[in-house]
Amino acid sequence: MIFFGALHSVVGPTRNRVCSSSCLEAGKKFFQRPHHPTFHLHGALYLRHTPLARRTLLAAAHRRTLRSLTLRRKYQSNVPFLILNQLLAKHSACKGRPTCIMPTPKASPQVENRTVYAGYRLPRVVQSLLSDLNLYHAERIDAAHLRRMLNRIPGRRSLIADTIAKCGRIMKTRPKEGKKCAAIIQMCLELGNIADDLPTPSFPIMRLPAEIRANILHRIIANTFPSEGVVPTTCDSDCGCPRHREEYWPQPWERQAMPTLLSTVLRQEYSRIFYRSKTFRFRCTCELLAHLSNVDFFNNVRRINVHWCGKDSAEAFERLADCPRLETLDVGVSKFTNTFLSARALSMKDFFPTNYRTTRIVDTNGLDELLRIRGLKSARAVRVARFFAVPESVEMERAALGNILKDLLTEPREEADDETPTNSQQ
Repeated sequence: MIFFGALHSVVGPTRNRVCSSSCLEAGKKFFQRPHHPTFHLHGALYLRHTPLARRTLLAAAHRRTLRSLTLRRKYQSNVPFLILNQLLAKHSACKGRPTCIMPTPKASPQVENRTVYAGYRLPRVVQSLLSDLNLYHAERIDAAHLRRMLNRIPGRRSLIADTIAKCGRIMKTRPKEGKKCAAIIQMCLELGNIADDLPTPSFPIMRLPAEIRANILHRIIANTFPSEGVVPTTCDSDCGCPRHREEYWPQPWERQAMPTLLSTVLRQEYSRIFYRSKTFRFRCTCELLAHLSNVDFFNNVRRINVHWCGKDSAEAFERLADCPRLETLDVGVSKFTNTFLSARALSMKDFFPTNYRTTRIVDTNGLDELLRIRGLKSARAVRVARFFAVPESVEMERAALGNILKDLLTEPREEADDETPTNSQQ
């Protein structure tokens, strides 16, 4: 039967069989039944989920036979292995519905054994290319990836031509090797055709108006980052500030890979829209200072939420005051905010030790630089109680800090006087 033949082709010969004998015997008994519930449609075999079939497949899945198979190279192009995995994955949701099991494709003239290449003394580069062509036929890699691999090899045309000539000489001297040599020649010609094919033209998105491109990028960002807030996943700062385990949830690969999938010009537009449309939350001021070194982030960021803690608070707030498009700033206050003192408080602590038994927020590092920020639309002192317990004294200082931030940071920026003095003419 097609199903059992595909299963046997995946598992391999008897000496390399990984699947248990009981599972195979159950499969044999099932397909030897005179009226098993199968039917053919357009060359494909459909198998209904009967109790015996379910027990057979679940037994194989329970023993991790079909999921953890290590296929040998001569069986790497078998498609039923992937289909069986999909069948096992969808088994719980498919009760009584037919599942399609496509038959094994017809054998192609590919030569999939490396010993054949080595026996003909082919160059290692050509052996690697022929193996990659087998991966292409097995749909492991696409044509664009194979074309890039071919174009990176210097003198690939001469290597392919020498391989074809060598196979022709072998066919004359050893006629029994004619089929294998003809298959290698056919594969070499196919490699040449793939290398000469022009790549698929991409969509000319840069020819669209800027408004349409911005709308497309807005939709891409909204689809990739559905939430309003963004927590950076990477940071060059090794400050040792307190973090919470919930802040280290892994980010999907689409979010991390999105900027690398765009061209240089389109990446600049993407960064501008991305930094202006999202709220960025930083776990300490040291992390904020590290990200402010990014020119695109510094010039385009509009909304920031930062936990005020760390030894670099003064430098971070001083740098933050120069952000040209900053509109909203939420400063998180916790009991770790008063850990580091300002330079003035450190110098006075040696002379007035009794006054600094309890650290106040007015002596915290970065307060003076924070109060110099101007031109914001919104400035708040928020709680970090979700992650850290806040004492009552810290809550009172947070409320007072929120009032002063609302009064001072929302004042308009002081425009620099760019007028140059001119000499008065008498």
